[in-house]
This record gives sequence, structure tokens and C-alpha cells, in this order.
Amino acid sequence: AGRLAALAPAALRYVALRDRLAGAAPRWAALVDAGEVTGTGADCLRRWRWRRAQTWFDEVAGAVDAAALNRRVEAAREGIRRLTHELVVSAAWLAVARALDDRRRAALADWTAALRKIGKGTGKSAGAWQVHARRAMAAAVEAVPVWVMSIDRAIEQFTDGARFDVVIVDEASQADMFALPILALADRAVVVGDDQQIGPQLGFVGSVSGLIQAHLAGVPSAEHFDPEGSLYDHAVRRSPERILLTEHFRCVPQIIEFSSRHYYDGKIEPLRPDRVAGIGEPVVAVHVPAGVRQALPAYGDVNVEEAEALIARAVAIVADGAYAGRSLGVVSLLSTSGQALYLLARLREELGEEEMQRRQLRVGDPYTFQGDERDVVLVSLVASPHDGRLAAFTRREFHRRVNVAASRARDQLWVFHSMQPADLRDDDARGWLLTYCQNATTAEAAYEDLERACESDFEREVLRRLLGRGHRPLAQFRIGGYRIDFVLPAPDGRRLAVECDGDAYHGPDRWAADMRRQAVLERVGNCVFVRIRASLFSRDPEAALTPLWRRIADLQIPPTPPSP
Repeated sequence: AGRLAALAPAALRYVALRDRLAGAAPRWAALVDAGEVTGTGADCLRRWRWRRAQTWFDEVAGAVDAAALNRRVEAAREGIRRLTHELVVSAAWLAVARALDDRRRAALADWTAALRKIGKGTGKSAGAWQVHARRAMAAAVEAVPVWVMSIDRAIEQFTDGARFDVVIVDEASQADMFALPILALADRAVVVGDDQQIGPQLGFVGSVSGLIQAHLAGVPSAEHFDPEGSLYDHAVRRSPERILLTEHFRCVPQIIEFSSRHYYDGKIEPLRPDRVAGIGEPVVAVHVPAGVRQALPAYGDVNVEEAEALIARAVAIVADGAYAGRSLGVVSLLSTSGQALYLLARLREELGEEEMQRRQLRVGDPYTFQGDERDVVLVSLVASPHDGRLAAFTRREFHRRVNVAASRARDQLWVFHSMQPADLRDDDARGWLLTYCQNATTAEAAYEDLERACESDFEREVLRRLLGRGHRPLAQFRIGGYRIDFVLPAPDGRRLAVECDGDAYHGPDRWAADMRRQAVLERVGNCVFVRIRASLFSRDPEAALTPLWRRIADLQIPPTPPSP
């Protein structure tokens, strides 16, 4: 009895403390009561501080649903795009309505009627109706804020004194010197072109040096008013400002890198991913050592061996399911040969007209493909060291041809050649192309060891969980100058971009920059983003990854087994 009496104060204090603890932490108090709590009082205090921090985190940081915020951002951006489009359309039509009085409305009607009567411009009265059309245009031009038409039509219709604030000329490097009057229609001009691509072709015009000397005496740069000069060339000589558009959306980086390196001072920024899954290397050089040009009566000079190798590859591409739906282009680099005609005839025999239509198959020389593009392009260089002395491809126009031929492919470029770079001069454009193609590499090595490609333990943990669910993502995926931690291609062509936002690299100061970067990649990379926060992941990995699994299900991305 005495012993129990001595323990009474301690027991009462225990009960009081337990009841006090139970008021704030009933589960902990129950564990204490059951004798399941071990450690010293200092340990308990440390656990208590940790639990308070955890509770705060769950209520503050854990309460933010990043996936829901991202969906709200996407909806807001789509709303902004839609409203901007509606605003521009409404503003344009409002300007037309305000400017379109009865006189101008009648003038527009007269101009439209005159154009119909001009027709193809070959009738006896076409000239008279041209005069009527120009007279009506003089009164109608201010009724429409923006006129879009060809250079020839603009010069034809606006020569009776029409004036604009700005004239914008697209593809000016394809416009010859006869397009120069278009610049007289405005106070300012924006001339868009590329002097590294094929210029205007006026083969029917001979030497004009005598005409220049007779009629352009005293005109600045008169010697450049020749058939080879383009509107863009003339604008460059007079422009106080030049802007290089560096963003490139058409080709995968391995294809456009050749042009960027040799013709644009390495300033092109490709905004396509490194490769297209399933079709192999983006750039492939195929050597045909036995190739030699020979005269074929129906075609002219043809490198038959090189052509047949190209045709066999085209047939294999059509038969390969990985290329389903992809368009094809075939380029003969040597315009003076019969290679293009031979290739066209043989491809028609092997593939048939219907398949050629399905593939939008086009065959021609670089001039044929100026301004055009295809998913897969096969180029035949034609010339062979067995032909005798190889003509040099060193003039500017030859470099332009090679630049055009090498940059028409969106996804894959094949170059068939019978010669080697050693057979050519150091400044030969074909030698540059062959050297590049034979040494082009892809980012495939970066994907061989996915864990090694990861930049943090956090990324490696996310990767292991993706692999555990049967998904093999692309790690450190490049789109232009940007990298994404992981990318999973979706069946509809979109890309699920998974960003692992670690606190050390994605703090508050980086948030705005990250959002701008994400907006660019959503626009040009066709990306859908899921952002995984390291703080949430460290607390509850599965809860942090729930938005990722939901997005994978929404995009219907199937599991993909690891590559062998």
C-alpha cells in the first residue's frame, strides 16, 4: 500500500499529461498509453516538431493542385487565343464597314466586274477592261485595309496612284528585277526572303550589260540590275536594317544543321525534336561506287546505278509501316541530266500512280522544290568520278541548289552518291553535303542509358516509376535550344512533357521563366506538360505522380517495352 501511495503522484501526472497530449494528438497519446512509443523525451520533441512541419506542409504546399492549375492555364491560353482571333477579325471588318461608303462600294463592284471580264487577259477587249479595273481600284483601294495578291497583279492594279503605308513582299528572293515597281507603292516596305536559296530564273534573257550602260548611267548599283538579281538582293543593298529569323520549324535538327552550319553562320535554332521514332537516322548517306553516267536515248545522261538504288529505297519506304502516311520527294541535283525524268518513269512503274498520289510524291531538280517540302526526301547527286573530270559545284548558284535540296525534308534525308568528298574540291557544295551526311549523328546515345541521362536523384526516382509501369520515356529530350526532362510520345502526335521541378533549380525566381519556356514548347513542340514537384514527391511519391498517370490515360499512351 505504501508503494502504491508513493506512485500515485507520478500516475496522476502521467494521466494529466496523457490527457493533455490526447487533446492535440490523440493517436500519439494512444500509442503512449499502449507502450508503443520508444525513445527519449528529446526524441519525442523532435518528432513533434517534424509532425507540426508535416501538417503545415500538407495544409499549405500540399493543398496546391498543380495539375488543376495547369489545366486552368491551358484553358486561359486557349481563351486568349480565341478572343484575340475574334478581336482581330471584328476590328478588320469594323474598319472595312467604316470606310466602305456608297462610292467605294460601287468602285469595288466595278473592279470585281472588270476582273471577271478580263478573264485570262487574252481577249480583244482585255486591255480596255484593264484600264477600267485600274480606274475603279483607284477609288476602291482605301475601302479594304489589307490587300493580298501576287506581285504581278499588284503592279497591274495599283499603278494609277494607289499608296499604302506598308508593302510586305514574301518570297522576295524568288522575285526578279521586274518586281521592283512594287516598292514604289508604299512609304515603307518589309521584304522577306533568303539569299541563300535559289534566285529568279530568267533563262530567256541574255546579257543586259549593254542596256545597263545605255539606260542606267548614274543609277546606283546599276550593274546589279541583271537577270540573276532578285528583289531581295536589291532590298538588302538599300535596307538600313536586317532581321534574321532564326526559329526553324520544318526540319529535325540533324537535317537543318547542315544549312545552318554552312550558310547561316550556325544561327538557325531548330524547334523540332531530335528524331522521329521508328524511321531510323534522320540523315543517311548511301554510297553507290559503281555509279556512272551514261546516255539513254529517251532521257539523256543518267546515273542508272545510283537511280536504281534510290528507287529501291523508295519502294522499301513505301512498304515499311513506320513510314505510313509520310510524303516523299525525290531530287536530282544535276538539272542538266535526264536523272529526274528517269527516276519519275521508274517510280511510276514500281509504285503506281495511285501510290504516288497518296505519298504526294514529287520528282524534280532543286528548282522544282524551291518553297516546297516533304516528310522524306531522297537526293541523287548524279555525278560520278567515272565520268571523267568532275565539274566543280563552287559557284554561288550551285551552293544555293545544294542548300535547297538539303533542307526540303522534314523528318529524314537520304543522299545517294557515286563520288566521295575526296573526289571534289574543298569548296565544292556537294563535298560539304557528303562530309556532313557521313558524319551526322543523332542523340540516340543519350537514350541508351536513361538513368545516366538523368540529372538528379529526383529524376531517377521518377524514371524508375515510369519504367515500372512499362513506359520508356525519352530523357533530356531536346526541342531547339530547350530540354525537357522526360517525353512520352502520344498516338495523336502530341508529346507528354514531364518536368521534374526540384527546389534547387525551380524556385520562385525561376517560375516565370519556366512558364514562358513551357508556353513556347506548347506552341512549337506540340507538348502537353505535367510538372512534378520535388517537395510533394518526397512526402508522397504516388500522390505526386497521380496527375502524371491521369495524363497518360487521357492521352491514351500505351506502355512501351524497353528497347533491346
